[in-house]
Amino acid sequence: MGIPGLLCAKRCAERAVCAKLASGTIKKSPVIPLVQHLYAFSTPRYERLWDLRVHHVPINLPQLMAKIGNDSPPAAIKPRARGYGRDLARSSAFFGVKINGLPSNFMAASNRFTSHQAQRLLIVACDKHGDDSKEAKNLIREFFSTFHSRLSGTEVVVDDDLMKECCIRSGICAEEAEAMIRVSATEEIKRKLKANTMEAAEKGAFGVPTMVWDSPKLPLRDRMFFGSDRFEQIAFLLGKDWRGPVPERSKL
Repeated sequence: MGIPGLLCAKRCAERAVCAKLASGTIKKSPVIPLVQHLYAFSTPRYERLWDLRVHHVPINLPQLMAKIGNDSPPAAIKPRARGYGRDLARSSAFFGVKINGLPSNFMAASNRFTSHQAQRLLIVACDKHGDDSKEAKNLIREFFSTFHSRLSGTEVVVDDDLMKECCIRSGICAEEAEAMIRVSATEEIKRKLKANTMEAAEKGAFGVPTMVWDSPKLPLRDRMFFGSDRFEQIAFLLGKDWRGPVPERSKL
């Protein structure tokens, strides 16, 4: 799998720029929360423009927050939660991603509504197909679309049936999806998720998305960034053009 900040030399040699992205979720929230994961739509748009290779590292965000001493999800602060809500429409237009809203039980205190199963499934997808594979990327985007577009406004329960549905909608066949779900429930995968999370904390991660960038040809080695609004800084350090989250829309 790999951990944020650890990029093998072989992969770095293949392309000019590599990025490790730590993805997770806040406690009592659906799988892909709000604007935090809009990077999953932005980075693929720059893979060709920046000669970029993206690797995904699923983590357990509640565990990460507990490790660093921050047990309160950002949306638990009411003014901030209202601000997130106001940002939805603006972010949808800015990133060119359909966002209808949130599931009705977004902040429900229910153990049926956690992200652990989805993050473990992402680990299986990364192990099976590669952490930079189209299968992993498609599954991440399908999780986002499911909770913020297709099922927004409804009560969502994260279970095997929903995980299978997301897999199939992302292009994974039903038989493979069932096998991946079985593997995702094993102790080995649970240990991998915990190991990813603990090492991310040791590297200095404090939330998601955390992005670690590395380029052997430019003065950008193992630089860590937090948030989907840091691409302008990254472009500056890379010496690349930033054309916004939808480069085809740029008038530059």
